[in-house]
Amino acid sequence: MILNPWVWVGLLLWTALAAGSGYWKGHKSAQDAAGAAHARELAAAIKEGQDNALIDAEAAFEAAESRQKTKVEYKDRIVTVEKVLNANPQKPECAIPDDSVRLLNDAIRAANHSTPAAERAIVPAPATAK
Repeated sequence: MILNPWVWVGLLLWTALAAGSGYWKGHKSAQDAAGAAHARELAAAIKEGQDNALIDAEAAFEAAESRQKTKVEYKDRIVTVEKVLNANPQKPECAIPDDSVRLLNDAIRAANHSTPAAERAIVPAPATAK
């Protein structure tokens, strides 16, 4: 027995609507699941970034605190050295040997003359006493 063609059209239309709505519902569900997974990953990345920023801030604070402590200790040492120097003033001894002064003056005079290098006298190095 063959049914009325309008029944076949209705059955075909109902099948198309059921398949379309199933596809649409599945597609929307998959998009929602992907969006939720992305949101979870994004939240985890933000949390990790905040934790890393907190660790970096603590390390920077500790480094600055250490530098400040070192600076204070260094300044205290400078003040202590200045107090010792002011308490015991001594004439600094900075004696340059006569031979070295003569060689330096000769080198300055030779450099200031306009004579060519070939005509300049070569000054021998001073003998060191051991």
